[in-house]
Amino acid sequence: MNQRSNTTGISGHKSDSFFSVVIPTYNRADILPGTIKSVLDQTYQKFEIIIVDNGSTDNTFDVVKSLDDSRIRYFFQHGSGSPASPRNKGIVESHGDWVAFLDSDDHWHPEKLAQVADAVAEQSCELVSHYQQVQNSKGVNISLMGFHNSSEISYRSLLLTENSFATSSVAINRKFANRHSLLFNEAENYFAVEDYDLWLRILASGGRASVIPVVLGINQESEGHLGTLDLFFCNLAHLHNDHVWKIQQFTASKKALEKRLLAALMLRRAMTEIRSNNYRQMLSELFQAVMKSPLEPIRYMFYRISQRWNHIYAEHPE
Repeated sequence: MNQRSNTTGISGHKSDSFFSVVIPTYNRADILPGTIKSVLDQTYQKFEIIIVDNGSTDNTFDVVKSLDDSRIRYFFQHGSGSPASPRNKGIVESHGDWVAFLDSDDHWHPEKLAQVADAVAEQSCELVSHYQQVQNSKGVNISLMGFHNSSEISYRSLLLTENSFATSSVAINRKFANRHSLLFNEAENYFAVEDYDLWLRILASGGRASVIPVVLGINQESEGHLGTLDLFFCNLAHLHNDHVWKIQQFTASKKALEKRLLAALMLRRAMTEIRSNNYRQMLSELFQAVMKSPLEPIRYMFYRISQRWNHIYAEHPE
């Protein structure tokens, strides 16, 4: 069946793009309907929804079936333990011009796809993102995610800073991804950084990124504990090593770049220690960062200030 035949666009939009919305899920039958509803309620209606169930043991299938919408396609696979595999399944099964990712505990604002459709019509890009409001389990806004300036986004800038793109804010051009064989890395040592790696490889392959400086979605804060954070930082270090020595071509001084990225990682660890009131460990991480790359703490501070300033403006544009 032609998936496009079941969708009708909203007149007045600059784009005729068709979106494949990929939602990986695992045992979230209780909250998944709200996530799906945020897609069905979009003002721009040219989309399909691809639910990839990563081995759920609850009634996820029954919940999806009860929605009874021809635009929703459901796939079940045995759990991989990582969102990379179900996202890749969604990409492979997609029919859209653009593949938009949405985690099963996140939500989009009704105008999200409309604004993305207009953005891809106006600008030459292969990846488009926007600001995401991060909320805690009580629904309280705690932060924003989003790279603040499209003109500053390059493979180099993204590698030297951090992953500012919330996965649920990103849409990628399907033909470009297929042409360059770009999928999420399913390796165990890429868990929790597989999204960052894909955005980097899109840019390294010549892709261009565009950011809509508007909040168009809500991310639920991850309830990370010490073990999860340790795994994240370990895998981030592995990602840095792969990109420094195997992918990046903007500098031949690979050892210096490796030290700079390690210093940046230590600074991020120091930030987490502050939030845990572990000031002794924070000072240790900060000292090691300075020893690795003396200028990196200054660069990092200015980057964080710049991000915070632009996020404040996004929250209070007037």
